[in-house]
Amino acid sequence: MRAIIVAVTAMCLPVVAYAQDQDPCAGWGSLAETIMTKRQVGITMSDMMAVAMKGEENNTMLRSMIIDAYSAPVFTTKNAIIRQIRDFRNQQELNCYKATRNQPRS
Repeated sequence: MRAIIVAVTAMCLPVVAYAQDQDPCAGWGSLAETIMTKRQVGITMSDMMAVAMKGEENNTMLRSMIIDAYSAPVFTTKNAIIRQIRDFRNQQELNCYKATRNQPRS
């Protein structure tokens, strides 16, 4: 199971890296979407935390995002799952934009 998580996460990293080059909060939102998707399909929190502990950049923030995702309920209908993933991404992006609104853009 861990190999699958690592492989899927590795596939997502180029997309996140590209998005971060364009807009760091969009990249953060993309990561949030990936984490909530894994939450909704049943990947365990301990497996997600193990992946987070391997990286060094944004480690504390990443763990915090995982905790937030796993504090949210899991849904069974497709529409509710899609809504939960979208809402979680939007909330994480909103937090990012609020935190960085006074920082100059590069």
